[in-house]
Amino acid sequence: MMYRIGGIMVDRSSEESRKESVVKMKEALAMGMHMVLFPEGTRNRTGQPLKEFYDGAFNLAVDTQTPIMPSLLFHTRKIQVPGKFLYAWPHRIDYHFLEPIETTGLTRDDVPALKEKVFRIMWDYYTAHS
Repeated sequence: MMYRIGGIMVDRSSEESRKESVVKMKEALAMGMHMVLFPEGTRNRTGQPLKEFYDGAFNLAVDTQTPIMPSLLFHTRKIQVPGKFLYAWPHRIDYHFLEPIETTGLTRDDVPALKEKVFRIMWDYYTAHS
């Protein structure tokens, strides 16, 4: 239900769906809404704290000149069951919000450095607090 009332779903296998979702996300940001994006693209099943980030969330932030507020979920490995969609074991989850990162004045040329900066901030925070 949450997805129906406030989510912008994307079929990653469809170029049309990906393009449509970007338009919808830009409209939502223009209305002053906030959104949660997962720059890793999917659930992290590696042994590392984070997977490599994709460009999409960063392109969107730069295109709309919207600050990025990195955030991290702790303890999700204890609740998520591999292979089960939207299923979780009862357990406490901690959601940590980090300082916003401005994108004012940045362009698409700055996305690789921005992506690396956010990744490093999140990685360092996670390893210091886990």
